[in-house]
Amino acid sequence: EAWSALACAAAARDADTSELRAIYTRLAADEAEHAQLAWDLHTWFMGQVTADQRREIEAAQQRALAELPTLARAQARHTPRALGFPGPGAARHFATALARAA
Repeated sequence: EAWSALACAAAARDADTSELRAIYTRLAADEAEHAQLAWDLHTWFMGQVTADQRREIEAAQQRALAELPTLARAQARHTPRALGFPGPGAARHFATALARAA
C-alpha cells in the first residue's frame, strides 16, 4: 500500500494528461489511507501473536522490503512512461528509501 501510494503520487505529478493526474491524485490519497490502516492493523496484530510468531513476521517483512526495489524497478520497466510512474532507476531509488524507512 505504501509503495502504491508513492507511485501514484509520482504519477499524479508526472502523468501526461490532466485527467490522469487527477485520477492518480485521488488514488494516491486512497492508497495512503490504506497504507496507514495496514500499519495500524499490523501494530495491533503484532500485539496478538507470540514472540516466535513476531520474529517470523518481522523476518518475512524484511525479506519483502529487501525485494521491493527490484520489484519496483521491474514494474517501472513494464509501465508506459505516459502514465507518469517513475522510471526504473527512480522507482528503485524510491523503493529503497521506502524500505529503509519502514
